[in-house]
Amino acid sequence: MRFQVLYYVHNSVLFDVLLGANNLDDKELKDVMIQEVAERITGKTPKEKREEFRIVSDYTPKGEEEVRRENAWGFE
Repeated sequence: MRFQVLYYVHNSVLFDVLLGANNLDDKELKDVMIQEVAERITGKTPKEKREEFRIVSDYTPKGEEEVRRENAWGFE
């Protein structure tokens, strides 16, 4: 079952609810939140995912290139 209201929820709220569901051990709510996150990242490039969730890379450009080379299967 998909909750349409989640479409309007900001990512920070989504993650707060997910953490709350995890702490309360609410499997149903946790599953809904995880599905929503999965739907938001499906079909996006790693760069788009970082922008969407404001993830800052810890790698230097050289370090990132090395990781991409070692794990090329994950960037196909």
